[in-house]
Amino acid sequence: MQDLAELFVSEMRRRRESLKMSQQGLGEQLGVDRNTISRIERGAPNLPLTRTLAIAQVLDTTLAAMLGAPDHALSPDVIAAFARNVRRLRLENGMNQRELAELVGVDRNWVSALESGTQNISLNTLAKFAAALGVSPVALLARHWSRREAEGLYLPVLAGAFVEPNFACLSDSQSPAHIL
Repeated sequence: MQDLAELFVSEMRRRRESLKMSQQGLGEQLGVDRNTISRIERGAPNLPLTRTLAIAQVLDTTLAAMLGAPDHALSPDVIAAFARNVRRLRLENGMNQRELAELVGVDRNWVSALESGTQNISLNTLAKFAAALGVSPVALLARHWSRREAEGLYLPVLAGAFVEPNFACLSDSQSPAHIL
């Protein structure tokens, strides 16, 4: 099974090569050296979300496309969307921050900081939270959604598996925009 970081890295390499861009060239545009790009392409496990956004922009694409999702699926502010969606899904699942932290394997205070939108996250952390909350990683970065838009919707998860989200506690007025 390909994890989220592997998916991003393979797409990064494919897009860089299709643009006939060297690792050095990509690094220069990102303000890092070629060795950093090489480490990322070899599967750097803690690739921060802010770095993935910058890479996607330099490669003339979107993070959504790099993760195999429709471009309209992700919020323009993915850090805020992550915070909002983690909190919403945690509450929907009847969990407190401590319980979610135990499922993910992090400190409760860090969950609190993540939910406030003040912390950057890595792709691996994104995948862990998605697994704990039973949704795709892309869903945690998505725009608001309504129950009506989500009825019958299956969110893609890595390796072609699918998860049916439970949006029962959301009202249509809570989240009027889009999801996958």
